[in-house]
Amino acid sequence: MKVNKILVSAKCQPSSKQIIRESKYTYGDAMDFFARVLTNKSASILSLIKVTEAEIVELNLYSAKLENEINEKEKYLNKLLEEQKSRDNNYNSIDTDLKSSLESIRQIAANFNCSPLEIDKFTGYNTLSFHARKCNIPLYELEQHLKT
Repeated sequence: MKVNKILVSAKCQPSSKQIIRESKYTYGDAMDFFARVLTNKSASILSLIKVTEAEIVELNLYSAKLENEINEKEKYLNKLLEEQKSRDNNYNSIDTDLKSSLESIRQIAANFNCSPLEIDKFTGYNTLSFHARKCNIPLYELEQHLKT
C-alpha cells in the first residue's frame, strides 16, 4: 500500500536536527512518530515529561555557564579594584612627597626672603630640579604647584 506523503517545512533546534541526522530515521519518520505520540495520551504525557526534563537539564547547564561567567567577571573586577587601590596608594605616596617638597622649598624661600621660584639663585644649587626628580614630576609641574 502506497502512502501519500506531503512536504513539511519546520524549524527546530540545531541539536534536534543533528540527532535525527545521525540516527537511522528520517525527518519524516520523526514527525510521524511525534504525531503518533500526540494521539496516544499516555505516550504524549511521557514524551512531554521527557522533553520538559531535557529542557530543565539544558537550563541548568545554561545557568551554570552564566554563574561561571559571573564568577569570572567578579574576579576580573576584584583584580581591577586591587590595581586601582595600588595606584591610589602610589599617588598618595607621590602626594606626600610633593607636599613635603613644597613645604621644604617654601621654608628655604622664607629663610632667604625670596619667592619659592627664585631659590636656585640663592642656594646656588638646582633645588627645584632636585625636588621635581624626588617627586617624579616635571619641573614645570612643580613650579605650577609653587605658584598656587
